[in-house]
Amino acid sequence: MECPTERKLMLEFAAQPGVVLTRAALLERVWDYGWGGDGRVVDVHM
Repeated sequence: MECPTERKLMLEFAAQPGVVLTRAALLERVWDYGWGGDGRVVDVHM
């Protein structure tokens, strides 16, 4: 079963405490692709 997006985000933040992750980095790591649209999709899931 696929992990919900919010859980993937939490795991990314937990794996790198104290590191600022850009929207582009989160899109690549959590959504597994380069996003050509609105980067605010990250904000929606936060």
